[in-house]
Amino acid sequence: MYESPDAQVFLHSLNPAYNPPNQKALAGPLLDQVYTQVKARSGALLNGLDQINVSTDESTNINANRIANISVQSKYGALHYVSEDIKAKRITASATA
Repeated sequence: MYESPDAQVFLHSLNPAYNPPNQKALAGPLLDQVYTQVKARSGALLNGLDQINVSTDESTNINANRIANISVQSKYGALHYVSEDIKAKRITASATA
């Protein structure tokens, strides 16, 4: 979005001195930095909880693979933990475990 001509005109009209990051910066160092910060804050939050509630559900991805989504519920709200291809045709108790 930032690299489209219309977005460039719009952002320039808001602040002519602002240079938005390019796709490589967003997908590389900036994404890595934010991921590290969020992971550290989430870990600290989870380590400080007396109790947690784990929630799971299932979805499919664009390739119709079955995906297990696992979240942790806390008094601060839900934290997504992982979405993983379960490589199973049926979601049984043993497949979920």
